[in-house]
Amino acid sequence: MGQRIARRHADRGVTLYNHQDYINALIEFENAYKRLSKNEDVFAVLNYMCLVYMELGRYHDVLFCAKKQSMVSEQLQSCVLQAEATFNMARAYERLGEYRTSIALCNRCFNTGNPPDISPLAGYTHLCLGNNYFGLSDVKNCFKHYDITSHVARILCDAVLECRVYMGLGQMFMALQDNVTSLQNYVRASEIARQFTKDHPCAKYQRRVSVEIAVICSRLGRLGEALEMCEEAMKQAIAHGDRLRAYPRYQSAYAIAVETGDRKCQLDVLSGMALCAFGAQDLEQAVEINEKVLTLSKELESKLDMLTCHRRLCDLYLYLDSPEVSCVHGFHVRQLLRDLQLYCGVCAEIIGEKDEKVRPLPCYHIIHERCLVHLYRPTSSTSLPMQRRRPCPTCRHRMSMNPVSDIE
Repeated sequence: MGQRIARRHADRGVTLYNHQDYINALIEFENAYKRLSKNEDVFAVLNYMCLVYMELGRYHDVLFCAKKQSMVSEQLQSCVLQAEATFNMARAYERLGEYRTSIALCNRCFNTGNPPDISPLAGYTHLCLGNNYFGLSDVKNCFKHYDITSHVARILCDAVLECRVYMGLGQMFMALQDNVTSLQNYVRASEIARQFTKDHPCAKYQRRVSVEIAVICSRLGRLGEALEMCEEAMKQAIAHGDRLRAYPRYQSAYAIAVETGDRKCQLDVLSGMALCAFGAQDLEQAVEINEKVLTLSKELESKLDMLTCHRRLCDLYLYLDSPEVSCVHGFHVRQLLRDLQLYCGVCAEIIGEKDEKVRPLPCYHIIHERCLVHLYRPTSSTSLPMQRRRPCPTCRHRMSMNPVSDIE
């Protein structure tokens, strides 16, 4: 009798979750968890609780449930379930900004469960790795894992996974100042998200993508489109109780990010506040906020954010007539550029200083799109059909064909 009641609670919880009523869904799952005795059912309910806590931004609770899942999987002696529990922990640590811990857990997920290369678990684990490497500003590995995820999503016809890949690529190209390619990827993500029905649990991606498109439109000077999309996303977010995207003010956004422990979100909000302070010509306030951004980006080991922050501080101290301090930040800019290898291997110019299209090669090094033509030139003046083409100028990867041939 008790088990039947528990399963009814679980079924109601699933229905409420699918209708995005996360608070009541959580109540039902908690009631089911207290009554269930069969380990397989307990694991499934804990998995749904992890999903609900992720939606609510309660990432420490996700860790707590995932650790319970790990203990249940040990009792069942199931490597597959152990891998799923490990993946849930990895996702939580990613949102908390513990990128290296999350990467280690993702690798453990592959080693423990040994999932097939083409499987949902493998696809979402590669996506998590891509997000973590983006957080660590490891451009090459970020593109590599997004590429693998995209391959898995296409084979499995997983629209949600494909949508999230395009969202990840959108943020990556935006960080590299390739706003046109970023917009293209976000538009593709938006087209996929629009296919989800209103009650679909992943319909939220449409309003999240709308916010990102608004940011890019504002960068491209299309302010009318940016305002329109931002207002629409705000209305939808408030209507669906999506607190993580319903930001009426930067201050309230920062308070929500602190409450949820989402340090990457805190970083984004503080960066926006710094830009607003600079736009209002409150230079001292801009310096103070940028120093906070720099501290947080160092904690997260996000070198791209550190680079952007040092550039802003370099300019700010010039405005404040402190050339010595400005030179210090300029030195850090050059050092970070060397660490990140953000140089085009063909023309040797810096990538990310201005809005310009870039292309990742099959080896995942990036060059300017305008420099692709130089890789088509043969390495000799002979007209032999087997002559070698120029390899990737960064890694000198030896191959018999032009490195851009796979992309084209």
